[in-house]
Amino acid sequence: MAASGSLQTRTANGQERHADTFAADGSIAAAFADQIAQGKLHHSSVLRCLLLVARPERGLLFVAAIWLFASSLCKLMLPNSMAQMISAVVRSSHGRDAVSSAEFRTHLRRFIVASSGTAIFAALRIMCSAKAEVATIARLRRLLFSTLLQQDISTFD
Repeated sequence: MAASGSLQTRTANGQERHADTFAADGSIAAAFADQIAQGKLHHSSVLRCLLLVARPERGLLFVAAIWLFASSLCKLMLPNSMAQMISAVVRSSHGRDAVSSAEFRTHLRRFIVASSGTAIFAALRIMCSAKAEVATIARLRRLLFSTLLQQDISTFD
């Protein structure tokens, strides 16, 4: 059982990892407070603060970016395979059946592999980014509610 104020998660190899989430949230809150006190809370500052909140999930976001790249590469292969299949069908209509049929099957296999790769890599990207999104939103909510609890009650009148 994890101690109060810490989050217990499991890593890929099954080892337990403990992170003091409230201390991390406190440092993020301090960064927000510094930005607000300096009057520098504009577009780029908000993005920087959001990146601070998402920092613990940067590994997961990096893996999601890799899956995005792999999915995009597979998606780029699709039009070429489709064009080669159409070309093989057109050639087979002109009498070269055996060669065109074998060519069609080869490009059909490539098309199926590329389509499957696109789907699998996209699913992995969505899974990684969704996990990072859920954790980041939970951290942002904790940060918001802890900041609200620290406010003087007269602020809300």
